Amino acid sequence: MRSAFIAGVLVLAACSSAPPTPSVSPVFGEVEQLFEARRVAIATRDLAGYERTYDPTHATFATCMREDFTLGYAEPASPTRVEPFGTYYRVVVSTPRGHFRYFVRRDADGRLRLTEPQPNEVGEARSRMDGPIRVDYWAVDEDVSEGIGTAAHHAYDVAAAEALGTPKAIFSVQLYPVRSFLSGAPCWLAGSVGGGDITPVINVPVYMLSFDQAFRTPTVPTYDVLVHEALHWIQGQNAYGANVGAPWWLREGWPDRVARIDRSGIVRTLCTTGFPTRDQLSRHGLALLDDTTTLDAGRQYAAANVMVEYLFAAYGPERYWDLYGGVARSVDLDVLFRGVLGVDQAAFYAGWLMWVKTKYC
Repeated sequence: MRSAFIAGVLVLAACSSAPPTPSVSPVFGEVEQLFEARRVAIATRDLAGYERTYDPTHATFATCMREDFTLGYAEPASPTRVEPFGTYYRVVVSTPRGHFRYFVRRDADGRLRLTEPQPNEVGEARSRMDGPIRVDYWAVDEDVSEGIGTAAHHAYDVAAAEALGTPKAIFSVQLYPVRSFLSGAPCWLAGSVGGGDITPVINVPVYMLSFDQAFRTPTVPTYDVLVHEALHWIQGQNAYGANVGAPWWLREGWPDRVARIDRSGIVRTLCTTGFPTRDQLSRHGLALLDDTTTLDAGRQYAAANVMVEYLFAAYGPERYWDLYGGVARSVDLDVLFRGVLGVDQAAFYAGWLMWVKTKYC
């Protein structure tokens, strides 16, 4: 899921805990070599070499590793901590985007490979409560649970300020430790809302989230993920039943824009690679289940973000709820758009495309 919402969040997320004691694990050097081999293989497009760096027996994990290779994003990743975890090693890695957690283990030939634990190896289920905030997680993520709880409380506060009434349910965040726990989009999904509009659970995979050097305090992008998902919760409370029927850009662009997530860099690349089509951005109903690649998802979220920016600038922020709230009562979305904005969806898209190219291209 980028930029901070308010100065206070910037300060909170930017303040790192004290650096951890340098790892003295006897396999630290091997782990460094593993991550460097992975980076080099991606950079040189060496598929055979790349496939030697991860465990192919975990189907979901292997699928995501192959997608990383396809995307070709060979960022430097430097291990800062290596610690035993069951039959694995848990590794904290420093990247330009923050610190992330990985798992490695030895294969039958004694080589270290990237992998992930089996579901029965992540420890017991635990919970943490803070007023209206509940964080559910497994023992493997105890070290980040307090920081996630703080970020979840901030997300709740931001979202509650957008509510048209008093939030009616506990704000529940579920931390998923491994990819095999997620059934949808485990390779690029940073968060999702499940469990219904009114009583949602914010599903957050820890392997997609960045933290500080001590791997305890969430970074600004991690705060952004939780705020984005919390605002989906408010959409469900403010306009119950609109979630499935709303155009995709209207549903996803508003949380991004309100959370002040900056996707302008991606938008500028669209000036040369091409903007998503109206059909892609306006899909709804069963079309929401269509699979989207990581790269396509990034482009579409960036476009949705600035479509809401255009809606606010051209028609006023108050028109958002007139549209989103009207979805649950409308059979024909073009009729809804003409009634609220005076233009149908095709004309709105054409106006946005002209506006976005003028501003960003």
